[in-house]
Order: sequence, then C-alpha cells, then structure tokens
Amino acid sequence: MSEIENVLSYDDLNVIAIDYYRANDEVISLPDSIRILGLYIINDMLCKKVGSAIIDEWGSTLDLFIDIQTGEIVDVDRIFIG
Repeated sequence: MSEIENVLSYDDLNVIAIDYYRANDEVISLPDSIRILGLYIINDMLCKKVGSAIIDEWGSTLDLFIDIQTGEIVDVDRIFIG
C-alpha cells in the first residue's frame, strides 16, 4: 500500500478554487470560503470535491474536483436547481 504525501492544505485548495472561480465567466457569486465536499477518485487521481460558487439566479452551483497532491483541477460538477 502506498502512502500519500504532500497533501495540499485547506488554504491551498481555497486559493486554487477561488482563482478558478474568479476566472470563470459562468460564476456570478463567489463563496466566502470553500467547503470540502468529500474525497473522490477521478482518472486514477485522488481528489477533493470543493465548492460551491453560484452560477445562476436560482442558486445552481459549480464545484471542483482538485487533485490533493498537484492542485490540478481534474473535473467540475454543476448542480442545477430549478
């Protein structure tokens, strides 16, 4: 079994997510700080799901899957309301 080393901190994840949200034209409201929504394996990478930025007037959100070691945004998840 391999050990995972050099895991990004909450602050690192927050900076990555906020920077992504600020650069994304789809986002209309930034969170004050991100929420950690769980761990996922995507494309053989261990990611934390973080979010949520508001993307429409109904409160739909955009969450990010960020690799916990590299900080790469591996995928996004849009949750539509209404």
